[in-house]
Amino acid sequence: MRGAWGWAAVAALILVFDLAAPEDETLTDACHRALRKHPWMVVLLVASTTLHLLLGWDNRYSRVDAFRAIGGARRYTRGLKTRQRATQTAQSLFTIEETIA
Repeated sequence: MRGAWGWAAVAALILVFDLAAPEDETLTDACHRALRKHPWMVVLLVASTTLHLLLGWDNRYSRVDAFRAIGGARRYTRGLKTRQRATQTAQSLFTIEETIA
């Protein structure tokens, strides 16, 4: 259910932005300017987003999914921080036990 609300928010945001934007400042215009200025970057971003949306559910393509790689790296570093905190807590507990004994 949350995904549907997310897509509705994206669509509403694009609609409001395009309606409120001055002439020649819509998202489409900005994309066209970027495509003229940095064609490979725009093509790479659009292609990776499309691949993520169309194939992101299939684990066979996870190696080429840039968004999944970014999320995996975030989860990995979060896990490292959790392990570091657990190690520090265990060390402080041992220190307390040694002080008591």
